[in-house]
Amino acid sequence: MSDQWWNKTGDFRALQALNELRVPFISDAYIAYGLRGPSQSSQRALRQNSPFPLRNIKILDVGCGGGLLSEPLARLGATVTGIDMVEESIRTAEQHWETVKNPTSTQVARVKIKLV
Repeated sequence: MSDQWWNKTGDFRALQALNELRVPFISDAYIAYGLRGPSQSSQRALRQNSPFPLRNIKILDVGCGGGLLSEPLARLGATVTGIDMVEESIRTAEQHWETVKNPTSTQVARVKIKLV
């Protein structure tokens, strides 16, 4: 199963396709509704134009599997903690993150994957 999580034609291809909708939905919803009050309007504009709109935001991804949602949210600057009951999925998520992260992304992105 571990070789299927990030395989674009594998068993989890539907989840990967869904990310094209859910990652922007989460980011846009936070920008629109997570920042409240008049002093936040300038902050909202800064986040909309930032390559890391989720910087300094903490996200818990319950049932993270191979990290298909955790990783793209972290690339947008969030600190993501992914938890899952399947040890093999956790290892897959950790290994994939190690292979794709780069110095720029690790300055703003953090992914912690845990077995529960």
